[in-house]
Amino acid sequence: MNKIPPKNTVKLTEKTVKALVATGNFQKFSDEKGLYLYVTKGGLKSWRYDYRVGGLRKTVTFGQYPDVSLSDARKKHLEARANLANGGDPAGKRKVEKLERQNLQSNTFDAIAKLWYDGKSSRRSAVWCQTHTLYLNRHLSPGIGNLPLVEITSKTLLELLEKVRSISGAKTADRVRQTAVQVFDYGRRKLKVTHNVGRPVFCVLVDQGCHFSLAGPRRRN
Repeated sequence: MNKIPPKNTVKLTEKTVKALVATGNFQKFSDEKGLYLYVTKGGLKSWRYDYRVGGLRKTVTFGQYPDVSLSDARKKHLEARANLANGGDPAGKRKVEKLERQNLQSNTFDAIAKLWYDGKSSRRSAVWCQTHTLYLNRHLSPGIGNLPLVEITSKTLLELLEKVRSISGAKTADRVRQTAVQVFDYGRRKLKVTHNVGRPVFCVLVDQGCHFSLAGPRRRN
């Protein structure tokens, strides 16, 4: 167990924080109202705040310096104090936020598309597998594959489909849209998203060909 490091009287500024170096001992530099900079034996610096909830002492870490500056740490500290004053638990709140970030990162379009594809491919024809693999790898993944499913909007998909149409034609673009719709439908069934952003995007026929719109399908006279 680490010993409690002695408190230091250095006034924290961006300049003094940057100048602090390892001493071979743990160091603690107080800022204000419980916020402090913790420095490990090796010189790793992190912003921390000690508080009590239900009689228990807890510590919340706001991040490492220099990734989190002194001014940013003070803002996070104020938010934590406000949360505590309202009956919350700052450390618990950050754990929930961390889990939510991890959930977003693991629920990208590519990740959900793979689950959807793997669940169907063994029961589908070779043509079905080849077609959807093509649409996913060539058209959908490069544009939205790394985006969390919940952050993809109808407008984002619309812009992607317009690019596909301009390169590969309207029929291909509409088939790519249908693949995306199926991925989002799967995401809804698994409670990854609340609605399918692909369904409001329709192929609109015009004299010059086909383009996509967020409105319903219509035919020009």
